Amino acid sequence: MAGSSVDTIDCSAEVCCLEVAQLKKLLFCGVRSGTVLVYPLEFRHDTMCIPPPEPLQKVCSIGLSKLEDRLAVAYEDTILVFDFNPGKDYPVIPGPIHKLAAPQHTVSSIAVLSDCSLLCGLENGEVSFLKDSNAVPLQAHSSQITCIAISNQEIHALVGSQDSIQRLWNLKLGLLDHEMKYKSFFFEGILCAAFSQDDQYVYTGSHDRSIKVWHTGNGSLLAVQYVYASVPRIVATSEGFIAVSHLGYIIKERFISPKIIQAQYNPLQNSRDQYTVTSRERAALPLLRAPAQQGKSSKPTLKRSQSCAVL
Repeated sequence: MAGSSVDTIDCSAEVCCLEVAQLKKLLFCGVRSGTVLVYPLEFRHDTMCIPPPEPLQKVCSIGLSKLEDRLAVAYEDTILVFDFNPGKDYPVIPGPIHKLAAPQHTVSSIAVLSDCSLLCGLENGEVSFLKDSNAVPLQAHSSQITCIAISNQEIHALVGSQDSIQRLWNLKLGLLDHEMKYKSFFFEGILCAAFSQDDQYVYTGSHDRSIKVWHTGNGSLLAVQYVYASVPRIVATSEGFIAVSHLGYIIKERFISPKIIQAQYNPLQNSRDQYTVTSRERAALPLLRAPAQQGKSSKPTLKRSQSCAVL
């Protein structure tokens, strides 16, 4: 179905990034001047403002925790973390509760957890997990990080980029669970991702104008739906997902996975695309250790769990 304009909101400068708090009904708009404008969706003519840090710098990315109790704003040189206070008609945002120096390269995607841990993806493909004042580098991509999605229970994170690889990380163990490599005939990389409400699946919107469904347990590809336009935003529903395409269409799909998937099942049987999944062995050691043990690094042992190629 085609989307239609409900309202137009004036903005003081060029918009760099957007985020929506569905539960709190707030729209966050980061602009080039460094200000974050906050619009209560039920009071659209009211506007709150998060002023920029000194010196003035543009907003690079905005992240919101799953419980909508933490907000992270990445600037060119600084990362600020905020919480929310109850207000008369809508929540209000006091001053930052944490301030960190941003990585050397520009943050292209940021995610925040309820315990104020941060996942930062950079324009050069690097990824860092910031927890308890410790910055742990995760396996880097070969191009800009475009998407970091956190599961509803904040156990997993999907990191995607402009290359053909997306990685599913276990945040509790600090381990890479699955590396999913999808080679499209025309385009590569993903734009957005969302976990299903039960965290069993993850939906991704890709540059190849498709929406894909992946299994978080084994990393396998379950379905591919071509929508003839790239999808920059996707949100999980109780039955599937709702996505918005660059052509302005709203896509609502219901997804039901079969209880038993046959070994010969192939979602790419009518496509030239190909994908592989590499999973870690369950005995692999975690990347995140106590500070006293950080001198001894260990890499997870990976094993090939699934491969599918259709030519």
